[in-house]
Amino acid sequence: MDTNIIELATANSDWAAIELSKPYWHEAGHAVIARLIGFPVAWVSVDQKFIRSNDLAIKNESSECPAVCMTISSDRLTPILEKRSILSKKEKETVVGYCMHVLAGPYVEECLDPESFNPDLSVRDYHQVGMVLRMVDPRFAGRKKLYVAARRRLKKMVNQNWDKIHLVADALFHRQTVMRDELDELLLATPLKVAA
Repeated sequence: MDTNIIELATANSDWAAIELSKPYWHEAGHAVIARLIGFPVAWVSVDQKFIRSNDLAIKNESSECPAVCMTISSDRLTPILEKRSILSKKEKETVVGYCMHVLAGPYVEECLDPESFNPDLSVRDYHQVGMVLRMVDPRFAGRKKLYVAARRRLKKMVNQNWDKIHLVADALFHRQTVMRDELDELLLATPLKVAA
């Protein structure tokens, strides 16, 4: 790819460049927020050949997705989901953090271009969040409280770390796949800001 659509999208507000760059920004949002929260990220990719042949993507039923951020969260989340309830503050933080990371992709896309944002294209992300929240709290009010907390903290974290998301989106544009060590190296280029 000769033209850097990431730069075109941010510098010129070029509609076509914004549309073409959305997968890079979306996955960068997932990756940066996951790492800020403390979830390991094995890799993030928009390379369909890589994704289709990757063992982790196949195991996690993501091998048919056009772009994936392979976040490793099951060791922390599965015990909570198996109990089907949140008992401690730490478990609540884990669930809220998981929701933040999953919602980060669509939220970053929405920030990039609110006028053309289509939530229907992020159904898989919203479904994941809904499923997790239904499993840990049967009450609508309880699920809503967790969701609102995740969205509030996510907005602050994205705003504070937009430069990091931009950096990772640009790396994805150029490399197509960013592995764990490369991602962490990118994120250490400047200080990270973690929202409370």
